[in-house]
Amino acid sequence: MEFFIDQVQIVLPVLGFDFTQPRPGAGQHEGASTDSPVFELRKVGAVATAQEIDGQFVVFAGSTTRKKGVPSWRSYKALREKLVADGSLVDSGDPACLVFAENVAFNSPSAAASAVMARASNGRVNWTVKATGETYADWQDAKLAEVVKSAAANAENNFQMVPSNFKIVSI
Repeated sequence: MEFFIDQVQIVLPVLGFDFTQPRPGAGQHEGASTDSPVFELRKVGAVATAQEIDGQFVVFAGSTTRKKGVPSWRSYKALREKLVADGSLVDSGDPACLVFAENVAFNSPSAAASAVMARASNGRVNWTVKATGETYADWQDAKLAEVVKSAAANAENNFQMVPSNFKIVSI
């Protein structure tokens, strides 16, 4: 049963359900101990780094964002305005950029990408693994495939432990 719970806690955040995960603390930093690599977004003059920590997508302090959003931007605009209002995003000295004053946890890579790029953004495509250039989507799909393969192998092992004289009947 413990193995099952562990697998559920791995799979649910991958599928977008984070209720089993604790919220990341303000003390998290780039390269913190986690299964997630560090991701990078370098577009529209912004340079940001982030990491998936405890089911949240955490953009690290010091990351820059585009200051002025595009006129058609609606998604996550209110969230970004809140980050500016509460001091999480501050002037950087560059008239075209803002900078994250602290680590900020987002519910999705798309929310983080939209806040960084000041426009609608598919974070699964725009965030890339800093070390390899692999997209977040490719990394997440590979992680999910690994979990499924592990669960299938475990299920096969458990099935082999059923005594040969045990009969499985469908109802």
